[in-house]
Amino acid sequence: MYDGKYFSLNYNKNIYKELLVLIIMIVISFILFRRNFLLFHTIAELFTVIIAFIMGAISLSTYWANTNRSIIVLGMAYGFIGIFGLIHVFTYKGMGPFADSTGNLAAQLWIVAGYMESLSYLISFVLWEKKININLKKVFFSYLFATISLLVSIFYLKIFPLCIADGDKVTLFKLISEYIIIGIFILDIIYFIRHRKGNIEKSHLFILISLTISAISEIFCSFYIQLEILTCYGLVFKLISYYYIYIAFVKTSLQEPYLVLRNLNDSLRRKNNRLESLVEKLKIETEHRKKVERANLRKRQILDGVLESTIDGILVIDNDKNLIHINSPFVKMMDIPDEIILNRDTKEIIKYIIGNSKDPLDFDTYLKEALNTKRAYTYYLRHKNNKIYEVTSLPYIDGGKKAGVVINFRDITDRKVIEDLKTNIEMRNQLLEEAKKIDEMKSNFLTTIAHEIRTPLNIILGVIQLLSYKEVDEDKEYYKLSKESFKALEKNTFRLIKLADNLMDITKIDSGYMHLNLGNHDIISIIRNTTYSVAEYIKNTNISITFKTDMEERIMACDEKKIERVLLNLLSNAVKFTKPDGHILVSVKNKEESIIIKVKDNGIGIPNHMLDKVFERLKQVDTSLRRMNEGTGIGLSIVKSIVEMHGGSISVKSQVNKGSEFIIELPVYIEKEDNKQVYVDTYMGIDRVNIEFSDIYGIN
Repeated sequence: MYDGKYFSLNYNKNIYKELLVLIIMIVISFILFRRNFLLFHTIAELFTVIIAFIMGAISLSTYWANTNRSIIVLGMAYGFIGIFGLIHVFTYKGMGPFADSTGNLAAQLWIVAGYMESLSYLISFVLWEKKININLKKVFFSYLFATISLLVSIFYLKIFPLCIADGDKVTLFKLISEYIIIGIFILDIIYFIRHRKGNIEKSHLFILISLTISAISEIFCSFYIQLEILTCYGLVFKLISYYYIYIAFVKTSLQEPYLVLRNLNDSLRRKNNRLESLVEKLKIETEHRKKVERANLRKRQILDGVLESTIDGILVIDNDKNLIHINSPFVKMMDIPDEIILNRDTKEIIKYIIGNSKDPLDFDTYLKEALNTKRAYTYYLRHKNNKIYEVTSLPYIDGGKKAGVVINFRDITDRKVIEDLKTNIEMRNQLLEEAKKIDEMKSNFLTTIAHEIRTPLNIILGVIQLLSYKEVDEDKEYYKLSKESFKALEKNTFRLIKLADNLMDITKIDSGYMHLNLGNHDIISIIRNTTYSVAEYIKNTNISITFKTDMEERIMACDEKKIERVLLNLLSNAVKFTKPDGHILVSVKNKEESIIIKVKDNGIGIPNHMLDKVFERLKQVDTSLRRMNEGTGIGLSIVKSIVEMHGGSISVKSQVNKGSEFIIELPVYIEKEDNKQVYVDTYMGIDRVNIEFSDIYGIN
């Protein structure tokens, strides 16, 4: 078979070389034409004659090896066409004694060669397409007879029609013949393309190029009487045409047979090598089989020894629950009687094991699962002798398929006892650590609460003691109290109320008794009023508060008092930890199904390791500030609970010495009046601003 890949590689390598050769040939042709037209004509025609004779010689010498008989016919035809071309050269006008004065002989030979070339292509293509078995001898003698007959009719009988009359006039026969030849070439091209559609190889492409250029050459040469330059063009195209048909002919008549023979020879050599290797392989396999049989026997002996030497008990059962193997450690481990072992009855062995198990039903279920599964399966067998066995089943593979199950019994009694002791110790240590944490939390909480209660009580007691040093209005029988003392009593009373409220709220949250008094309120108005109240309250602190919103009103379901308390707590924290000349920003952003509330300050900030703990109870960021700003550490925990009761979420962003930002997102929906429930308010109507800011010194 023709190696198309080999041809493609060589073609790609030589394409530029071929183009260079063609360019050089065209340049030389035009140089010769300019200098001496007759010399140029003679050399060009001789080149085509030589190529034609070479193709004829190749076809005659390789016809026995070439499977493409149609291309052989075309090669023979070119051999005889070369005869007419050679005689045409010597009879051309101006060539001396062989030529006539009119150039008629040369024209007649040219017409004959044109007919023979164009018709030979058509005959070759038809034979190629029909795959007709051709008798090459008959073809050769047919062309020989036609050639002799035509030469005799031209030179001796003088019956071939004139092509050039006196006065270098072209006859009608020559004009019609040239048009017919051109038409046959075009018909050749159409026939070739139509019957090679979808199956054009490189050699086919060369034939198509040669045909096309031959038609162009014939067109130019048909007008040579009018203009010699057209004859030059025609001869150049004829050279190119012969060059491409020569390439196609060489590829199909020389390379293809050679490649076929080479491939056949390689195939025979490979088959012979394979036969020799098969014979050698059979010898090796025979020796190998004997070695394998001896090795398998030895492996079986070693395997039996290993299975008997292991401390684990091993039981092997096939898919039909027949006993394949059982080792001595298993017999001793399960204390199976000899009569059961001798019977080698799997059902009796399993029945005996189940009968001595503390959980017979569980072990029976395990065995059923082990026989059906294709993966490792583990079970812990508790024997009546108080032993604990780790029973592991693995698929028994034979020939690449699951043929049964291997059950391994391992005594883990001592290990299990140690693991249980370790587990108990770890659990006790964990409980002890938790108890320590709870005790520490209680101690810290009681210490904080005692401090929080004692501080306002000391101030209240100090004010009362001061009253005994004041003058008493005996008529009205009451003590005179200064404004500062009154403020101190009021502020510390608020602190006690805040402490009591926080303790009650945290207790309600833990017990599930805190409820929301939901109503449809303008959340923007609530936030704005609360922010302005705080701004008015802290106006003497040199801390500014700004309120910013992207909407004027948003009605939604919420507990007005508890939302107010959330904001007051966040603002009081911001004031506590913001230095003088600081700034606090309260902003509200509207979303389609929720609302975003942000409280941002530029205070001391929160360390990264405390960001996840600020909402936990009894957690304070900086205890060094407690003397200036008191607190129990449960305010943010209550804030988070209230936000989550509204279905929202709260988060914090902070950087040390740059400030903190608390972000609340609340879902927006409308509460139906039918679902509204009212719960008792325990705030007693006291201004929540006074209560929330009562533990900050330096205000009012």
